[in-house]
Amino acid sequence: MKKPIDNDKIFVILVSVTALFVQLFSVSFNGTALNFLFCLIVLYLLSKGEDIASVKTIIKNKGSIFFFSLGIESILLILFFRKWHRSETLKNVFFHSSSFVEGITIVSGIVLAVLSFFAVSQISSLVQKKILSYRSETGKDETGDKTPLLLCALSAFLMITFCSKSSFLYPFNDWDDANCFFTVGKGIMHGIVPYRDLFEQKGPLLYFLHGLASLVSGDSFLGVYFLEIAALFTFLYYSYRTMELFIGKKALYCVPVLALISCTSVSFYSGDSAEELCLPFIAASFWILMKALKEERGLSRKEGIVIGLLSGCIFWIKFSIIGMYLGWYLVFCFDQIRNRKGKELLKITVDIALGVVLATIPFLIYFAVNNGVLDWLEVYIWDNVFLYSQAEEETKGVLFNLYIGLENVIKKNPFIFCLCLLGIAYVLLCNKKKLASYYLSMLLTEFFVIYIGGRHFFYYSQVLNAFSVFGFVLIAEVSDGVAFKAKENAQRRQISLYALLLVCAALAFFLTPNRYLRGVDKQELPQFIFAKEINKTKDATLLNYGFLDSGFYTAADVLPNCKAFCELTVRIQEMLYLQEYYTQEGLCDYVVTDRPRDFEKYELIKEAEFYNNEKYQFFYLYALK
Repeated sequence: MKKPIDNDKIFVILVSVTALFVQLFSVSFNGTALNFLFCLIVLYLLSKGEDIASVKTIIKNKGSIFFFSLGIESILLILFFRKWHRSETLKNVFFHSSSFVEGITIVSGIVLAVLSFFAVSQISSLVQKKILSYRSETGKDETGDKTPLLLCALSAFLMITFCSKSSFLYPFNDWDDANCFFTVGKGIMHGIVPYRDLFEQKGPLLYFLHGLASLVSGDSFLGVYFLEIAALFTFLYYSYRTMELFIGKKALYCVPVLALISCTSVSFYSGDSAEELCLPFIAASFWILMKALKEERGLSRKEGIVIGLLSGCIFWIKFSIIGMYLGWYLVFCFDQIRNRKGKELLKITVDIALGVVLATIPFLIYFAVNNGVLDWLEVYIWDNVFLYSQAEEETKGVLFNLYIGLENVIKKNPFIFCLCLLGIAYVLLCNKKKLASYYLSMLLTEFFVIYIGGRHFFYYSQVLNAFSVFGFVLIAEVSDGVAFKAKENAQRRQISLYALLLVCAALAFFLTPNRYLRGVDKQELPQFIFAKEINKTKDATLLNYGFLDSGFYTAADVLPNCKAFCELTVRIQEMLYLQEYYTQEGLCDYVVTDRPRDFEKYELIKEAEFYNNEKYQFFYLYALK
């Protein structure tokens, strides 16, 4: 029976929720999303008639609630200060006095934090009650039920088709990173050895995957489109399997939403990032590790080897994404040492190492046969560790780097940021210390390793999508789950699932940041305008001079004949000299630049421009005199 709520308690609720609203309010999308989420939870609690304003429920056996709420309030206070201290409106109101604005912001933030503490604490308390009283379903699919596979496949197909520039709905994927991967990958299929013959700093597995994609089409991203669908399908499926461990069939409803969030965020960008292609490996590993925790057992030998193999694959795509495994292993070591299980620790360590070795052997053989081992290790390990993170002004200290990294996540992937916060809430409130320690260590170490180096590119946070699963778990457990109350309602569940999928697909179609390029004729793009000129010369050679590979090699279906085939983010002086040398000696038939150049042996024959939804891009094509 519902408890009556008197007027005084209603007043306390309104004041506290209003303070929470003001504290979260922002013109930015992430502030609105957070506020909307909390308001939904508060409305749900009010509808149940809970005694939300009772102070006793905070004090009595609620130590974890108190500290969790205090942590949330600290985060909210930081976000409030960041948003309003930078507000141009406030500066104009207070006559450009930044010190006065800072004082007003600090005082207002503290007052709002105190007032909203009741709402945050009671929400946390009631969510914990819901979690502890919740009885999850078996989580097993009926024999022959292909719904999860079909739903993941359809979600992957629709989201990649609508959101990735690699899709057939788009004329071309003009992102420079994707084109660098594709150029090197296609080169592998034609006997060109990465690092030795072409200078690029990502991992060899990434190039081999793109090499296989180039076999589908050498002058388009059709093969990459199929690769992205496969990657997203695998990521969604294993994310579903992880959520299924905790919420059973409710996890099906999370699949289309996770796909939508993953593919419409700024961090997804044009599609085909290294982070996107690492997600399947991370999701599969996460499922194996969480399954063992849920079943309260250690990893089997097979699972240990698979974890090592998957982590090795990620290492040979982009080693800065390996943090999750380090976080898990740190807690695992501590756990085994504390329980005096040294043999178990040694056994699992050996199994994981064996998996890493299995992932490494193919590349070791390939580069050894092609006399490129030293080039491989020098470029991929040495240059990335000691040169990449020290470029430009980006070495300002660990704390600064991590702060900017957090700001990057909030701005570029706000929904995943919210879901990760909810995931932290779930593991802290469900009274499972081991689960909480592993999840927090994995998430924080992943974040730490990604951003400690000082680089903060928008696509980095795409990796954190894999950690959103517990955010969905918490939302599912707090919700009523109407579609799951009756097992005989399978038909209704199917209808609602695919209706949700269609809604998410429609939202993806309109929300993707790449929609500006849909419907554009590829002949309008500079890449294809220049390709017409380049292909007039039989077996033409081309140099992408002074900027990242922007797709001119791909559009013209030309392979580079120079090691420094473009200028990379890592500005190694030797590569800059090589590009200068190529133009001075006239080693290529054509040179493409992004600004006017004065070449002694080349003449300008074509100019082109294109608006890429951010700015106008100008390109210039030079031909050998």
